[in-house]
Amino acid sequence: MIVVVTGPICAGKSTALAQLQAEYEDQGMSVLNLGLDRIGHEVLEELYGPDLDRAALAKQVFSNYDELDRLSAKIHPLILGKAENLAGEFLGNHPEGIVLIESAVPLSADDYPWLEEADVRIVDEVYSIRRARAIGRGMSAKQFEARDKAQRRYVYE
Repeated sequence: MIVVVTGPICAGKSTALAQLQAEYEDQGMSVLNLGLDRIGHEVLEELYGPDLDRAALAKQVFSNYDELDRLSAKIHPLILGKAENLAGEFLGNHPEGIVLIESAVPLSADDYPWLEEADVRIVDEVYSIRRARAIGRGMSAKQFEARDKAQRRYVYE
């Protein structure tokens, strides 16, 4: 079984995923937690090397949607390909296991057929709380607003 937890930046996806993981493990189930953000960092490092300035890249792409779309078109298939391989290997070894996937961007089974049977959970929180969480984690208000706006394009366009 695959469970996808998705929602906007700082909505509580990681917290929800941790709770789900604990519940499934308490039931004696094998669980694989796939954070697409972590896989994304691996892909960026593979493509651009370990010295990539992620902060500079984020500033560049979150202020220019054409660049964001180009980067997304390049890395999203690689990220989801890795996730598919990891999930497939895990479920092959643990047929009754649970794969938990955290994604800031909604995932479409049209684009990724292996997610067709996934249980999708949407986590959200009011804007002011998400903004406060982001700032509490060291993000500037401007950085949060740019990322939030960029993410919401995937949901509403």
